Amino acid sequence: MKSIKLNKNKRNNNWYISFEEREYIEKLLKQWTKWWKIAKILWRWSSSIYDEINRYKTKNSWYEAILAQKQFLKNQRKKWNKNKIDNNHKLKSYIFEKLELDWSPEEISWRIKLFHNDSDMDDYIPYVCHETIYNYLYSKQNKHLKLYSKLRKHRHKRVKYWVRTKRTINTTIKNRVSIKERENIIEKKVRIGDFESDSVLFPGQKAVLNTNIDRVSRLARIELVKDKTAVSSISVQKNIVYEMEEIWVNVFSFTFDNWWENALHQQLNELGVKSYFCDPYCSYQKGAIENLNMFIRQYLPRHTDVSKLTHNDIYIIQEKLNNRPRKCLWYLSPNEFFYKKTWVKPN
Repeated sequence: MKSIKLNKNKRNNNWYISFEEREYIEKLLKQWTKWWKIAKILWRWSSSIYDEINRYKTKNSWYEAILAQKQFLKNQRKKWNKNKIDNNHKLKSYIFEKLELDWSPEEISWRIKLFHNDSDMDDYIPYVCHETIYNYLYSKQNKHLKLYSKLRKHRHKRVKYWVRTKRTINTTIKNRVSIKERENIIEKKVRIGDFESDSVLFPGQKAVLNTNIDRVSRLARIELVKDKTAVSSISVQKNIVYEMEEIWVNVFSFTFDNWWENALHQQLNELGVKSYFCDPYCSYQKGAIENLNMFIRQYLPRHTDVSKLTHNDIYIIQEKLNNRPRKCLWYLSPNEFFYKKTWVKPN
């Protein structure tokens, strides 16, 4: 029997007990060693050893390592949820189809739960949680396929937490109105027409993306402008106001950060649209647009050459995001939610 190397500084947290450990358990039991002492020797949780002995003991209430290993392998083959995605072609096709549309595993999972959960219907798809999808994409057997490249961040390892660096403010805005003075109805998110605005930058390039999003419907409007000037920025917000007027939807307000491209915000006031500004270093106060910018980085990383992009390329990205289900909209897409609330199909 092979000797087992025990780590006396750290408990053994391997999920399954190995065959070598089972041989060791059998040997110690024959020496009439108590199960809790075996747990200390193997540096395992005592409950793990107790369950192992009771689960695989023979009819004569004796434990044999070879029989325990055979039964363990048999149980592993019989597990109903093993490779659940691989075992269901319809589920697998649906997941890969939505990944091609840049949906996240959580969006795919909830969409299945909400719209494909009736087993009597032809479009029924068995439900899997988002963790199951993540585990499948990052599993060892699929590692060579690099399925993680279909996810937003393209990380080869899952990262649960991230830290965003803070920006500094280099300028002040005249006649700015603090976000603390914003109307209560805007905070409650009960009407369409309150937008948040920001810019997406590309190092070493003058052209920027001016991004805007409705706080309630999450309807996005993205425009590629030649530079990060106040004139270029305000023209985009004005176009949004004119566009919404054409479909009989009012724009009530815009919320900006404190960068100088928003210096001409008073031109919106002349159109009857109010403007508000976040507190310094508090970009979380306009979280909807920050979240949209994160989505955009999936398609346009920081070092993208935007000079090769056309307005049609930007429009395709915009509509991909507008047709993507959102958790905050109970997994309706922004276009679907906007139409549901206004009975107007956005362009």
